[in-house]
Amino acid sequence: MMHPLLSIPACACPVMTQDLPVTDFSDVAALVPLTAEAIDRAVQLCEPIADGEQQWQTYLRSLALLGVQTWLELGAMDLTVNLDIRHPPDPATPVQANQFRLGVVPLSTLPDEAIALPQAATQGDQVSHLWLLVEVLEELGQVQIRGGLRADQLAALTTDTSPTGDLLVPLSAFALPPERILLYLHHLEPAMLLPQASPAAAPPPTAAPTLSSLAPVLNVGRWLNNQLDAVAEAFAWTLMEPLAPALAMRSPTQELEAILAELKPVGVKVPPRARAAYTDVQAAGLPLRLYGLTWSLFDGGTPEWSLLVFLGPNLGESLPVGMGLQIRQGDEVLTVQTLAANSDANYLYAQVLGNWDEQFTLDVMPPGGTPLTLPTFAFDPNAEPTP
Repeated sequence: MMHPLLSIPACACPVMTQDLPVTDFSDVAALVPLTAEAIDRAVQLCEPIADGEQQWQTYLRSLALLGVQTWLELGAMDLTVNLDIRHPPDPATPVQANQFRLGVVPLSTLPDEAIALPQAATQGDQVSHLWLLVEVLEELGQVQIRGGLRADQLAALTTDTSPTGDLLVPLSAFALPPERILLYLHHLEPAMLLPQASPAAAPPPTAAPTLSSLAPVLNVGRWLNNQLDAVAEAFAWTLMEPLAPALAMRSPTQELEAILAELKPVGVKVPPRARAAYTDVQAAGLPLRLYGLTWSLFDGGTPEWSLLVFLGPNLGESLPVGMGLQIRQGDEVLTVQTLAANSDANYLYAQVLGNWDEQFTLDVMPPGGTPLTLPTFAFDPNAEPTP
């Protein structure tokens, strides 16, 4: 039977930093040369337009779309990439990669102000699953994939709108590195990148989720075997070293141990066999770091597993008052933590315990923003490795 283990105040802990993990796509260049055919096609598409500024923007947009198509074809072996630009493309024209719609934002220079995303591709049934920020180096005959933004991250941002209804998004929101975008396209279902209903509005599940369900399920049991499954990799989790005695620890494990030391006064014990991982997320435009620890228990007649999570800010930042963290099973909330106004804490944390066949959902709840729901956590250390 699942039950929460912790419902305690947040504590002040250090923030650890480490580069994103190397993926199979880390050697795929994000600087893409444009072929002579692509440049000629972009010229043909913009020539019929009389207005000079609109003609120039159409030229840049065409080059950006064609450059993204080339980049995907170079780095995505099992994707079918389509681009329909029989007519001059508009700001909502996507690049199709299997069932994914990729919105493309072309820039000739990187601006300081907000970037406008077309309303037609941010709402309704033709929403883009991912947005790519593409710098067009027209004089060099190249485009550069600068970064990406997921649709669910876009929904969680606090954005302004232009007079035409377009969403205005800060440049810093396009934080996904190009190799992570390719990883998403290979390992995720398109629906996993779309905004999910908030926990309060979600309909009750008709059946308990399983590891083979279509919803994203992250198997933390694989951590005990020094492995990450495809969902963990796609959501940028980094597996850390096993916990060790203080004198033998190396960064970032030493930093995690400092966080755990804050829990000792309240009786929380983490065994040496526990494994930890972390990932960076954004909620309502706030950059956050999430840590997860897991281990198995065989004290009773039924094997159980523990999930301990921490939510903190990125380096140099602080959590806003009202930031919340909750763990639930379906619609049943097991534990909730909210940062109080009189708190100087840097972290929220919570822990639950369940049988091996039980799964838990984690929600990050920014003050005044849309909750961010992570893939469901499950525990099956005996699962076969992902092909």
